[in-house]
Amino acid sequence: MAKKKVRAPIERGTIFSIYGLATDAKYRVIVAIPFDINLSKNKAKMLTRQGKMYTPAQHKAAKAHLLRVLSEACKDHAWKKQTKYWMAIHVQKPNNRSDAPNFVDAIADVIKLAIGVDDCWMEIEKVTYEVVKDRTDLKIFVSVSQ
Repeated sequence: MAKKKVRAPIERGTIFSIYGLATDAKYRVIVAIPFDINLSKNKAKMLTRQGKMYTPAQHKAAKAHLLRVLSEACKDHAWKKQTKYWMAIHVQKPNNRSDAPNFVDAIADVIKLAIGVDDCWMEIEKVTYEVVKDRTDLKIFVSVSQ
């Protein structure tokens, strides 16, 4: 009887090993940052009393924090410039007031800056979420692979 081929999880002990990632990437970076609602696109633009649009400092700070973490994790790999790369996001959120796809724009912008590859080469591999009401250490997991 032939043995059934079982695909090993990408990274043991991460949330992505539970949900599985489809691509067979040669290089993958997975980072986790504390959940911050300010990364959502709903928090990216606000209106002043005069009706002018601006980007709040909290949104800029949340993106800067993710950029620091992701740049540190990605610095050991030479990302190929005109080659497709994938991103996956898993959001642990406290309630159903926000949705995971709202985080895609801000995280994609940060990935573009962190690895230095234009986001026209990016493909979204997976966007998932879970509502975790009884925890205070909620996380946003970001995976980038090529």
